[in-house]
Amino acid sequence: MHKFNQDTNYLKEMVAADKKLGLGNDTYAMAFKAFNWNVMRELDMDMDEVHNAYHAAMFVFGFQVLMIVFIGSIVFSDGFKITLPANISVMGARFVCTILMHLQVEGDMRQGLKMMKYVANQPFDFSNPGSAFFVALMQCVGGMFAEIACIVYLSSIDKAIDVIIKFVALASIAKVDDFYASALPADGNKIKKRTTPLTIVVHRRDWETYHENPNTKTHDAMAKTSSSRYIFRFVFKMLRCLYASYIFYFLPYTSLWLPYVASVCD
Repeated sequence: MHKFNQDTNYLKEMVAADKKLGLGNDTYAMAFKAFNWNVMRELDMDMDEVHNAYHAAMFVFGFQVLMIVFIGSIVFSDGFKITLPANISVMGARFVCTILMHLQVEGDMRQGLKMMKYVANQPFDFSNPGSAFFVALMQCVGGMFAEIACIVYLSSIDKAIDVIIKFVALASIAKVDDFYASALPADGNKIKKRTTPLTIVVHRRDWETYHENPNTKTHDAMAKTSSSRYIFRFVFKMLRCLYASYIFYFLPYTSLWLPYVASVCD
């Protein structure tokens, strides 16, 4: 009987955890939470503070895009060439560094997808659902392109030690949001304070139920955002399919087959 009660309590805890949107302490997560009505009331935030958090996320994304553009300018220059690994140590260094980059970036992409899904299902929880969705999109896309840029650039290096050194520099692109968030003083930023976790109430299967029931509390709010939420859902699903089919499992292996494909094309 005692064992049964323990198992029941454990299942209840798992179900309760699945109903909460766990977010990190990075700049994107803070900007996303700032648009939530409950967080705004809990932290007593005004719209200027919400906009400051959003501008911080755009600032971080701008830096990430700028650094990726710098790498892209090298990749698309005439002197750049993806080469076959000179020996097994070079190939191993490329693959290991790619895996380490993937471990840093994958969490950001997964969190961005979770936030996009949350906005698509519960747009009425946000003062500006479009901006909240864009914050989630920035985190997901920024992490994805940072890893791709790292893979492509490392595929052009022929020395194992140079691969490691260049990886350390490239890995910082994916951590700009963490650097910025940790540099913000906790005293002057309400959004850095702990808040109640966002609760997942609505799923895709509930959309028609909420639309058809005029007595539902969120019926009017969902009706106002019905067109935009389908766009949110489409963008989320496209990225989710790409993430689940290739990025999560196979993206690090790109560093193994990309040089051979490039050599065949040459």
